[in-house]
Amino acid sequence: LKIFAPKEQNLEADTSKKSELVGTRGTRFVIPENAFVDMTGNLVEGVVTVTVIEIIDELDFLTSGIGLIYYSKYGKELYLISGGIFKIEYKLGDQKVKLAPGKIIEVQFPDISPKETFSLYHMDESGVWNLKSSLSNNDRIEAGTNDRDNYEGRKIVGVRIAQIDKPGYWNFAYPELQHTCLKGTIDDSKSAVGNELQLTVIALDVRGFFTRTVKDKEFSIN
Repeated sequence: LKIFAPKEQNLEADTSKKSELVGTRGTRFVIPENAFVDMTGNLVEGVVTVTVIEIIDELDFLTSGIGLIYYSKYGKELYLISGGIFKIEYKLGDQKVKLAPGKIIEVQFPDISPKETFSLYHMDESGVWNLKSSLSNNDRIEAGTNDRDNYEGRKIVGVRIAQIDKPGYWNFAYPELQHTCLKGTIDDSKSAVGNELQLTVIALDVRGFFTRTVKDKEFSIN
């Protein structure tokens, strides 16, 4: 399934002026001028490469390998029902850069679930989702006000707007309790690839998508 996984896209932002970058699936990234500094805090000049990944439809979720387990502040395991995920990173040549203090990137993400209310989550370096801000249905604009035509033949019914201040994965989602309906074990003793089998599960309902990837020999599927 990896051959169908969402692809990285390399976009370019000129640091001397405001940039508006658009991914192939329609996500727009609005980057202010002089937005980046190097890892020691010095302002950088030139063209910064902005690498993005858009995770929007069922196939994207199935093939991305991104887990959507979320732990509440009380340590309870929940699932994030997602309205879409994006990843963003930035470099100047081969060197990592970061956003300058006080600078943010505005993201206008395709609103694939217009009747839902989502919050915004960020994945930290250890792969854990953290709640960053609560959003409402009003945190979006209609397609017609933003010159939003079809991208790759997909209809976009509007966009959700987020302001981000760091790289990594960002997720429009809300948590729900786990309701396990299937449990099992994996017997890989006769597998030609050894014990490195990976089980990926996707479920779809009217509210959104969630996935869970399990590498242990025991698994449960919501």
